[in-house]
Amino acid sequence: MTHHDHPFVKGIGDGTLLLDETLNSEMALHRSFCADFGITEEALPATQPSPATISYTKHLVDTAYSEGIAGIAAAMLPCQ
Repeated sequence: MTHHDHPFVKGIGDGTLLLDETLNSEMALHRSFCADFGITEEALPATQPSPATISYTKHLVDTAYSEGIAGIAAAMLPCQ
């Protein structure tokens, strides 16, 4: 088995690593918050991100590519 064949590396590559927790636990929390504001689960897929959301997401991606772990942690801290 080469390092490219390791299940951890494959999970990173195909996006399945820890995906269950995100889809089933974290997303349930977000859906609950939306419901508190009267946003239905059916309306969520049609919701467009605001310019601030797009900017913050771009900042996170740019930081992930250009900074070390400390920079990434600092960029994600407000999200936590």
